[in-house]
Amino acid sequence: MLQEHEAGLSPEEIHKLGKVIYAPLGLVTVYRTLEILDELELVRRLHGDDHCHRYASSIPEQHYLVCKACHQVLEFPCNGLDALINAVQEQTGYRVTQHLLELRGFCPECERS
Repeated sequence: MLQEHEAGLSPEEIHKLGKVIYAPLGLVTVYRTLEILDELELVRRLHGDDHCHRYASSIPEQHYLVCKACHQVLEFPCNGLDALINAVQEQTGYRVTQHLLELRGFCPECERS
């Protein structure tokens, strides 16, 4: 479902769509599955302005633009981030194993409104 909805989905939206496919699906099952998929880095948890999370399909080396108005999520390639990560590792001694980059603002359509 997440691959078909580029804007990402809330757990409640996933639950509603999932019940069409499998009527006995429980909301707790959706939350538990999303937690596992997040740990496996198969989905990305996106932070909403309303303090609720949305989930989007995770593709390595992809990052997200999130519209603050309509909550559309757009994946974009981010070249050049490796140099920043290497500098942070050298300065802090941390070994970075993963990262999440979300840029928030307004999509062109919402900006026109």
